[in-house]
Amino acid sequence: MDIQWRGFIWDREKENLVINERGITFKEAAMATKDPHAVRGPDEPHSRHEMRQWTIGFSPKKRLLLVISTEKDGQLTRIITAWKATEEDQEYYEKTI
Repeated sequence: MDIQWRGFIWDREKENLVINERGITFKEAAMATKDPHAVRGPDEPHSRHEMRQWTIGFSPKKRLLLVISTEKDGQLTRIITAWKATEEDQEYYEKTI
């Protein structure tokens, strides 16, 4: 079952897996993509069936997250997954802002 929230959409079961494994809700992940200093790029290795992108940004909980998403129907952003940014991700974020 899909959940829609503020221009985002995601699969509830996938979110539950991510919450249990990583402690990250997809609402928090969606908000991290709105970080004004967020860094984005194409997720080419995983874009065979759809164009995916990665975003590194801070959530309102002040956690730096890496979020994988794709545009759906030109109006919604589908959150695919998210995790706490690695040290390498954090260095890239800091160099880019």
